[in-house]
Formats: sequence, C-alpha cells, structure tokens
Amino acid sequence: MNRWAHGWFKHDYKQTVGVQHYSRTVELGRGSSKTNVKMVIWDMAGQDIFKELRMHFYDGATGVVLMFDITRKRTFNHLPRWIDEAWESIGEKVPVVVVANKGDLKRRRVTEKDIAQYAKSLKAPHIITSALTGSNVTDLFEIVATMVHQETQGIVPRGHDWSEPKKKTTRKTTKKRTTSKR
Repeated sequence: MNRWAHGWFKHDYKQTVGVQHYSRTVELGRGSSKTNVKMVIWDMAGQDIFKELRMHFYDGATGVVLMFDITRKRTFNHLPRWIDEAWESIGEKVPVVVVANKGDLKRRRVTEKDIAQYAKSLKAPHIITSALTGSNVTDLFEIVATMVHQETQGIVPRGHDWSEPKKKTTRKTTKKRTTSKR
C-alpha cells in the first residue's frame, strides 16, 4: 500500500495493526473520456482480534483488493474466508481483484494456474505485484478504479465477469476499388 500511496517501500515495514487509511486519485481514460476516480483504501489487519473492528470499515465499500503473499500458501488458502467476510459485511458482491504480492521472489508457493482458477471462481481478474520493485502496483489500482467506476456508473452490469481479459477488437478494413474513366 505504501508503494502505491507514497511511492516507497520499507524492508522493515511492520504489518498492519488495526486499520491504515490511504487516499489517492487515479486518472482513467484519455482526452475527452478522461475521468478522475478518487480511491480511499482501508488496509485492514487480518488477525482475528480485529474482526469486529474490520466490520465497520467494510460499510460503503465498492470494491475489494484480495491480497496474499505468493511465497506463503497459507495466505492464499485464507482468501475464501476474507472474501466471505467482506461480501457479508458489505451486503453485496462488489468487484474484486485477486492480488499475489511478492512477485519478485523466486520461492513461490502458489502457482499462477491456482491463482487464475480462484480468481475466475470469483469472476475477478488477478495480478501479480511486487511492493519491493513496484511491478504492477499502479496497474492494480487502475484495474480496481476501472472496475468500480464502470459498475457504479452502469457502464457494465453489477456482477460483471471481470475474470476474462478484455478482448481486443480488430477492425476489418476493406479497400474499395475505384476506377476512373477518362
């Protein structure tokens, strides 16, 4: 979160105790279709003693970043518990992005196939990030902002399947043969 919000990473960063708050504006689109989306992110501690506290911070949430440590399988295995808690507390299924952090490390304990399969079960995209290098961190929050913006503005229906990558459309062009008579 600090990498995205402040642009820095600390090797001795202490895990969240309670809740931390971050805020930033993300610019989507270009030209006349440019939109600014203000994002307010609540980084919530995962320890059970903070469960009651977490419940208050889900209120009004329009999206969820479901992050785990790719080098610790146990954190991936806990994701169903976290998303159930979030959706139950929010009262509806809001857009989710499944995020594998520490993607710069080689000792991965969760396969990309397992990540993709779990994300698909949630109709969610997935991304591998690195707080250390900053890899995909900005992309992650652009994805979240896009999903939330498009659902809240009715551009896509609520519950849209975000797990399928957006297909690029190719335009067929046909050349018209013209002849001129002189």
